Amino acid sequence: MRKSIPLLVALFLLTFTSAYGREFAGVSIPETCTIDGQVLRLNGCGLRTKFFFKIYAGALYTPDRVTRATDLYKNDLPKVIRMHFIYHRVSASQMRDAFADDFDNNIPGFSKTADARAFFRVFSFDVPAGDVIDLVFHADGTLTIVRNGSTVATFHSAALNRAVLAIYFGADPVSESLKKGMLGEK
Repeated sequence: MRKSIPLLVALFLLTFTSAYGREFAGVSIPETCTIDGQVLRLNGCGLRTKFFFKIYAGALYTPDRVTRATDLYKNDLPKVIRMHFIYHRVSASQMRDAFADDFDNNIPGFSKTADARAFFRVFSFDVPAGDVIDLVFHADGTLTIVRNGSTVATFHSAALNRAVLAIYFGADPVSESLKKGMLGEK
């Protein structure tokens, strides 16, 4: 009996892990998240790298499976892009600069708009490894930024929603492999 206890514990942990999360890039990615009382399921995940450094594991949550980026632009579709930061520290200015570049790569000039400037002001903090930032797209078109479970900001702008989605799913995404991973193509 004593020898079977470790086996039972291992089986329990395996069952618990597969039911409640997935290991990806050294990060535990939950299989679900709940937004506005609705359970969203993990659509897919990918890795954001820059100059060979792992920056974050990105995960996309949706109510139903989505395989085409264009389907994500439907305003009534709640979704979450979750970034699990891996890199030791991303500075506030690096975050703002990356978002500005990514906005303009997909929607030229967007980084100069009032919506973009308001979005940039939210990122006044450095992001250390272990932090989790959620970009929550509510069914009513509201965008909420959540850091480690606490709401940081909320925006009511269709243009900003489209621009943020374009960073990940536009014609020139921040990372093609991240886009494919979040759409479940890997």
